[in-house]
Amino acid sequence: MHSYQHEELPSRATTPPNTNLVFVNKPLAEASVEKLQQKRSRLLFGLLLIFPFCFVFLASYAYFHSAAVPKISTKEKLDEATEAQNQFYFEEFKLKFSRKYENEKENQQRYMIFKENLKRAEKLNDKHFKYYGAKFGITKFSDVNISEHMLIIRPQKDKTQHFLQLSDTEKKIKGYTQPYSLFKQLEQSDAYKADKNTTDAFDWRDRGAVTSVKDQMNCGNCWAIAAAANMEGAYFVQGTNQEGPLYELSVQEITDCAADCNGCGGGDAPGAFSFVINQRKSCDTSDQYPFTSAYSGLTGLCSIVNPPKAQGIINSWTAWESSTSSSEMRDYLKSYGPLVISIDATELHLYNGGIHSCQNTTFDDLFHNVVIVGYVHDSLGSYWIIKNCYGQDWGYQGYFYLSSVENEDCGAHLVVATAIA
Repeated sequence: MHSYQHEELPSRATTPPNTNLVFVNKPLAEASVEKLQQKRSRLLFGLLLIFPFCFVFLASYAYFHSAAVPKISTKEKLDEATEAQNQFYFEEFKLKFSRKYENEKENQQRYMIFKENLKRAEKLNDKHFKYYGAKFGITKFSDVNISEHMLIIRPQKDKTQHFLQLSDTEKKIKGYTQPYSLFKQLEQSDAYKADKNTTDAFDWRDRGAVTSVKDQMNCGNCWAIAAAANMEGAYFVQGTNQEGPLYELSVQEITDCAADCNGCGGGDAPGAFSFVINQRKSCDTSDQYPFTSAYSGLTGLCSIVNPPKAQGIINSWTAWESSTSSSEMRDYLKSYGPLVISIDATELHLYNGGIHSCQNTTFDDLFHNVVIVGYVHDSLGSYWIIKNCYGQDWGYQGYFYLSSVENEDCGAHLVVATAIA
């Protein structure tokens, strides 16, 4: 067995002698130490005198510095970020829609309106989230407040209901035909027979009965634009023009010449129908009589072109009041072609997409004429495909979706009208 012997470590007390130690004079060393201690005492005393002054200086600097540069709260930081973001959106908006203002004052005014519309869009998104989730945000109208917009698109209430309250003799003079007996005749149309069992979707755009989207801009003539679109479709679907070409009628002629309406100051589809049936017996096309009031906002001088291309385009018109159900409207749509309706369009100038809806709309709320060109029933719900007159740079290339549920359809079922070819 091996035995281990531990090596002894040197003791800390036993230090080997140092042969290099230098011996000094002891009295001299003691004197040097005393002088060093005196210097340290004077230095320490000086520091003690200086310290209070340094403290006062630093405290004063901190106080005055904090007063000169106040702390920014989290809310203020968020407000600054939001303002910068809004300015960025506004510059993008001006670039996209070619906005140029006269001076900086107008620029600031429009910017303030733009910010208010952003807030309004946010509230509309919150409101519509519980319905069909229509989206609202920046549109071509974002620098226009709701009052300005209404002056253009709501110059007067829709008067279709007034037409329907006329005596039978007066309505006949205006070109009116009773709808239900006429519908029985049109049930035999090829379009209705081919699609009577179609329930999920139907769209007259796919069948060539719809012309391009118009832009009323500064003229309150949605009634003329909607009536023209309806007559174009009616002649194509019901008349002898089913093989085309699809006429694009003159909105300007109807705006300038319909005696029962007020041009850019407002009107309604029956007034347009009455003009074509009784005054004109036909209608010019858009290339014969171009649309110019969109820019000026003024009704032009009636100057009829002869001979008109679209002769004998319609023979009468008809309409239904609030008893109309959405299922009946779908049947009328397939039989007659695109239909004219009047709706509450108060929220549409900030519409970005989705299925729009309005609850509990009454006759007094109706002021904007649009055209139903189709319908859809899918997982999102049941809704109309609507052709508007805000231009192709709004909504879905000028179209929007509207709930077809009767108490949520912005009044679409309250008054429905169409021309009869």
